[in-house]
Amino acid sequence: MDGRIRQHRLTPEGLVSELCGKAGGLTRAEWDRHAGQVPYRETCP
Repeated sequence: MDGRIRQHRLTPEGLVSELCGKAGGLTRAEWDRHAGQVPYRETCP
């Protein structure tokens, strides 16, 4: 971190790809904790 502010223009698909590349997908336990009653689905290929 160098203290600068950066702006990135991402499409929704680009944002998902970026997040999946850095953080990976949600586990079933994480999904249950954050998505509640929504049926589980894989978040990152």
